[in-house]
Amino acid sequence: FYTTLEKAYSQTKEQDSSEKALNLKLALSALDSLKAYIDWVDADLIIGSPIPLSLLSILSEVPLRLRGIECLLIMVNRKDKEQFLFLLKHMDYFSKATSISTGNKADDYLFLKRVTQVLTLLGLNQMAIDKSSQIFFRPEYTKFLDLMLTASAHPSITISEYVLPFWSKLLNSEFQNSKEHLRQISTGLLMA
Repeated sequence: FYTTLEKAYSQTKEQDSSEKALNLKLALSALDSLKAYIDWVDADLIIGSPIPLSLLSILSEVPLRLRGIECLLIMVNRKDKEQFLFLLKHMDYFSKATSISTGNKADDYLFLKRVTQVLTLLGLNQMAIDKSSQIFFRPEYTKFLDLMLTASAHPSITISEYVLPFWSKLLNSEFQNSKEHLRQISTGLLMA
């Protein structure tokens, strides 16, 4: 799947419109197949492959990004979801992808909903493992919290509701003993 996806994707950038459309269809079909594959294959096989990073890079490619984020959603919603927490260290891909507007409001909205679902699940999964939740206040996680705050302030009630379980669990976690962390979060949430 990965080889087909990479080949078709790279050829969509190089060819004329007729072959580009064909390769785009092939890439979309490979992503659809990958969605089924991700759900049942051993997590170590996925993590040991370039698939997760390829899916992250696809998030910035408008014709492929919705299928790419759906693959990531399946990945972080598996039984062995804790193995995919490394995605928290790649928030640059999510930041870049959410800043791209296609001009089609319905597609942009659906994509943003899926991104918010992925981020919320990543946060909840991380807190299920690390009960202290101190990890979110390390410098490498500031982009994650910024994305969550942005989703909280989104005008769509649905998108802002998606992040509520994360904030509820974070605010009820053991981190609340740190007044500095509480001040950081509450200021951001109040602004949202």
